[in-house]
Amino acid sequence: AAERIWREGALPSGNGGRRAAGARRRRTIVSALVFAAVMAGAIVAWMRLSGGDDPPVAVRKVAVSASEKTLGCDSDAFITGTIDTNGGVGEIRYEWRMNLDKDVEKGALRATAGTTSYDVDLTWRLQGERTAKATATLRVTSPGPARTAKTTFTYKC
Repeated sequence: AAERIWREGALPSGNGGRRAAGARRRRTIVSALVFAAVMAGAIVAWMRLSGGDDPPVAVRKVAVSASEKTLGCDSDAFITGTIDTNGGVGEIRYEWRMNLDKDVEKGALRATAGTTSYDVDLTWRLQGERTAKATATLRVTSPGPARTAKTTFTYKC
């Protein structure tokens, strides 16, 4: 009996051994394909996040303009800022400062490859009875060096 067990264990009968080897081979191939797909996805994701060969964004110029030079009582001032870049990729951080309210509005935008101009808008609500010179200042804080532009208008009420 021991001889028979020894022989059957060493030499599998029929196709059982071939089937087991084929199943192992298929599992190995499927595992390799899954691994290759995961690695390809990781490489593509890394290349998209790193920006590939695109240069990092650099700010060249900042400009600001107001829609009107004089505003009446309880009005909204519509201010447009334009940020000109080198067309690189990255994040641009900026802040709007308003002298009458001492408010600061912070913002950020994602620069994409090839785009060289971005508009950032500010709506400033002015209320109350007074006459004042209002100044809205756009300051780009990063990427550095910091750049600033401002516009002024009159509020009369």
